[in-house]
Amino acid sequence: MTLRVAGVRFGGGAGRLRWGSGAAAVAAAYDPGVVALPLFPLGTVLLPGGDLPLTLFEPRYLELLRRLLDQPAADRVFGVIALRRGNEVGPNAALDLHDIGCAARITHVERAFPASRGIAIETVGTRRFRLHRLDADAGTPFHTGDVEWLDEPEGEDPLRWAARVRRDVTAYRSRLRVRPLTVPDEPLPLSYAAADAIVLAADERQQVLAATTVTARLRLVAGLVRRELTLLDHLPSLPDTTQHRTPSPN
Repeated sequence: MTLRVAGVRFGGGAGRLRWGSGAAAVAAAYDPGVVALPLFPLGTVLLPGGDLPLTLFEPRYLELLRRLLDQPAADRVFGVIALRRGNEVGPNAALDLHDIGCAARITHVERAFPASRGIAIETVGTRRFRLHRLDADAGTPFHTGDVEWLDEPEGEDPLRWAARVRRDVTAYRSRLRVRPLTVPDEPLPLSYAAADAIVLAADERQQVLAATTVTARLRLVAGLVRRELTLLDHLPSLPDTTQHRTPSPN
């Protein structure tokens, strides 16, 4: 593989997931209906509002970058979608994918990056999508999928669950003695920012991404934060807060 993600080497690089200034991106609007979207199948889950740095090496992804840079800044978007299992290369490459992914918009390209080490880019998660199918006839060197943008219905009583999540995430990070995090006030961006503020496995992050309403997501995150607080009560030492992922053999 040709990129680096979340502190794990993918064919020569390393990167990280972190919550940034993308809260406004959670509400980003896209054309309704099914549209074609270039895809990055990865072993990690990007959430709306979260930052995802990547380093591109492989020709097909450098070609994707070239095409995106020809577009207006707001249109430099591709889809990040997690693998259920397997790798991105090999006989079953990127065929077993989750059906819910997150669009990533390029916010910065490090043009001065030495070519021998790839091209570093910064991206921010914007909006969820549902993958209907991979388009084998798209004629692109990279994966292209037919996707449908997903709305974010509130559900019942999101404010009550938002207050609980905000309280417990603050307590969790205080217990870990890490830098305090300013979380959004609105339930929608909070539902994602809180999930990014705690250590979760990839399948748990996928559940957060796939939640059907804001309230359902906040309830899920509330349970996950409460679980982590309970674990802290029984641990003799604090856990490593770095989210580890197994390197891809791409």
